[in-house]
Amino acid sequence: MLDDTGYPPGPPRPLRRVGRAVARHNLRLLEAMLMLAIAHVIAARPMKKQALALGKYGCETPTKLDPAHLGRARRITSAVIAVAKISPRSVCIQQTIAAQLSLRLRGLPATAYIGVHRNPAQRSADPRGYNAHVWLRVGDRVLIGGPRVSMYVPLASFAPAAGEH
Repeated sequence: MLDDTGYPPGPPRPLRRVGRAVARHNLRLLEAMLMLAIAHVIAARPMKKQALALGKYGCETPTKLDPAHLGRARRITSAVIAVAKISPRSVCIQQTIAAQLSLRLRGLPATAYIGVHRNPAQRSADPRGYNAHVWLRVGDRVLIGGPRVSMYVPLASFAPAAGEH
């Protein structure tokens, strides 16, 4: 049966909603791929350049955040984590930079932390040479680099400057 325009009617409304949700999810994954690629370039630069991508040194964002904003941030960081699993060498620094860039584009506040292992023996004993860790906090939740961040002592925090996000 044709509608007024001469075309068959589209899918039922619930299916259209599902289709739009899938399209949004795929766009998030595509954005995460792009941001991770940019993060790999930034992470190959000296730490001073990496810090610029993370935000202003010594700044932190509030721990109170609107639940809707936290939900948006979770979807963005989940996409970054999903893409990082299939992307070579996408470790904590690349994931944090990629997520921070994506969140900043949307004006969502987040704080990146750089820290070292609490146990001094662990700092030098790690066979891979990973004696530092980077994580991202949105509101009161660690969305990138968790859940074992309590094993690390934060040395620096980075967040968008006041009025930037």
